[in-house]
Amino acid sequence: MNTITLEQEGKGFYLAQTKNSDLAIYSYYLESDKQAWIIDPLYDIKIFEEIIQKRGSKLNSILMTHYHADFISGHLEFKTPLFMGP
Repeated sequence: MNTITLEQEGKGFYLAQTKNSDLAIYSYYLESDKQAWIIDPLYDIKIFEEIIQKRGSKLNSILMTHYHADFISGHLEFKTPLFMGP
């Protein structure tokens, strides 16, 4: 199960740290001016879909800091109209 473990919001930005409870893997959602970046996305992208819909943002980029031997990334799962920018 993936959960939000940390949220911070300030003038013009929002940050959410997500964690996979089975593997103790962390991913990050960063947003500025309704443009979102996801860092090292978990394979189950439902949590990111929910954040994007709730906040009315658009996915700008996915950043992979490195390939992971201990889990499958969700970076290829974002090929849906929900995530296509303007």
